[in-house]
Amino acid sequence: MYLWVNGHPVGYSQDSRLPAEFGITPFVRPGENLLAVQVMTWSDGTWLEDQDYWHLAGIHRSVRLVAKPNIHLRDWFIRATPDDSEEWGRLEVEVRLNRATGYADHAVWLGLFEADGNERWQAEQALSATPAYTTKDPAGVTFQTRVGNIALWSPETPTLYTVVLALKDAEGQIVDVEASRVGFRRIEIKDHVILLNGRRMIFCGVNRHEHAPETGRYVPEERMWREIGLMKALNFNAVRTSHYPNDPRWYELCDELGLCVVCKANLETHGVWARLTHSPAWAAAFLERAMRMALTYKNHPSIIAWSLGNESGKGPNHAAMANWLRVYDPTRLVQYEPEGAEAIFSDVRGTMYAPPEYIINMLADNRDLRPVVLVEYLYQIRNAGGGMSRFVELLERFARFQGGFVWDWQDKCLMARDGQGRVFWGYGGDFGESFVEPEWPPFMCCNGLLFPDLTPKPVAWEVCYALSPIRIVARDVERGYFRLLNRHVATEASPFDLRWTVREDGEAVKNGTFLAPPVAPMREEDFELPPSLWDVPRQPGREYHLEFYVVRREATPWAEAGQVMGMEQFALRSGPARAAISRIGQCDVALAHGGHDSCGRRRRLDGLRSSRGAVDRSRMAGNTRSIGWR
Repeated sequence: MYLWVNGHPVGYSQDSRLPAEFGITPFVRPGENLLAVQVMTWSDGTWLEDQDYWHLAGIHRSVRLVAKPNIHLRDWFIRATPDDSEEWGRLEVEVRLNRATGYADHAVWLGLFEADGNERWQAEQALSATPAYTTKDPAGVTFQTRVGNIALWSPETPTLYTVVLALKDAEGQIVDVEASRVGFRRIEIKDHVILLNGRRMIFCGVNRHEHAPETGRYVPEERMWREIGLMKALNFNAVRTSHYPNDPRWYELCDELGLCVVCKANLETHGVWARLTHSPAWAAAFLERAMRMALTYKNHPSIIAWSLGNESGKGPNHAAMANWLRVYDPTRLVQYEPEGAEAIFSDVRGTMYAPPEYIINMLADNRDLRPVVLVEYLYQIRNAGGGMSRFVELLERFARFQGGFVWDWQDKCLMARDGQGRVFWGYGGDFGESFVEPEWPPFMCCNGLLFPDLTPKPVAWEVCYALSPIRIVARDVERGYFRLLNRHVATEASPFDLRWTVREDGEAVKNGTFLAPPVAPMREEDFELPPSLWDVPRQPGREYHLEFYVVRREATPWAEAGQVMGMEQFALRSGPARAAISRIGQCDVALAHGGHDSCGRRRRLDGLRSSRGAVDRSRMAGNTRSIGWR
């Protein structure tokens, strides 16, 4: 884009997903002013923005005019991390001014406030006109302190504080004020496992393109609210901004409502793959996209990883991006996805669409012990999406396998009209385009868990229940022995209710509710539901199931009380039955409980008991799991 103010050329910018700032003081005048922007549909930057998505040009984010005093707060970098005990938090804030004449006569005041306005800490520092050689910026100050009795930020407990900065002139008058919300959280890798605030993190993530069917790339804030609420209701705790930095408001909402974010650089060279990352001529363009991304969004606690982009091969330009990010911001992970991307490019292994057998082989490779977080998996196209339970089994078996990000969130259609003027959701080829990319089928954009109006598809509920952070496995169903697994990273199980129902041929015949046991985060405990509470007379020839529902007891900003966030279904024995004979091949099978076939093989029809006692199904292929009931 090119920018003019009152007919004067002001500047040019590339990277269509990051804010661009221009100093326009020399060109504005009292009264009415004319701001003109020429948006280029294509440029050499397009080579770096070849995402698998609609190519739509235009202005799709806010345009603002900001007025500042001549000497002002120019930038600030907040790092808020808890110590190992999680009782103290270390706060470090780097503040920079613009180096205008007289800046050294100023002082910076900082205050840390709780959400209710209670002040936790304050300090003031004067600037120095003679900085030492080790000073990062002569027009800046750094605050450091320890804060006791802090509440931590996590996807389940998104506690935010506010840092307020005030610039004072030589007379002590406040001339500029800024503020940022901040969360105390620590993301790190220890013993080859990603930890959030000291606990193993399971990434129940989803990939999200910025899209609305009525407005294309422009997404209203109301829709963002709805998207995050739906993500959390479907048990997602993380989002990958595929494949570019998102609207600034998105990160603020993720901070506030609680979603971990993988923030991606706007870099995908799909058309030429790895050619540009090996070209020195493109090195500055690669690095600039990583630098500007981090400089813009560095103060958001929801961002736990920077991504180097997507599907661009790997090479020295990516290595430069990764290591600049690591040095500039050691509080976050760096992630990049190409198969075979070594540790210099990525702190995690994120192979796309790795099947379970491949994941096991990755984890068995002792030459590379990085944690595994799939950047894309469970591709939602046509009738795809099944098999989610296999990935959940791997999460329980291997600590280094830590989940991934489903592809993807919503169908990315646009409003179209047919020959009779009727509105429908259009995709590739429905708008008379002269060219539809042949690499993928035209319905490539229709690959979401949700329809374009954000209505969940049936597969969304399968993913929801598979990712439920509170799950129940059977120890011995008939005797009422179960185990509760709490896979939250910060929340006990006690705020949730467990509702049970006994069904006979699909019809509910008995039910009840009890409080979930107070299982700590990332822990599991056995519990008993005595059969005297739930057992019913069982008739021969009928099917019986015991179901558990995990229910949210209290309302949240994004969900009502009573929301079902998970369910399990276990088969029960039927009543005694008469023997019936059926011919299978050359063997007569007695279809009575505990009968023998004519070939001498004993048949177990209950599926719950063996001669050695109860079978622990949680250690086998998985529990009987159903979205609803059959």
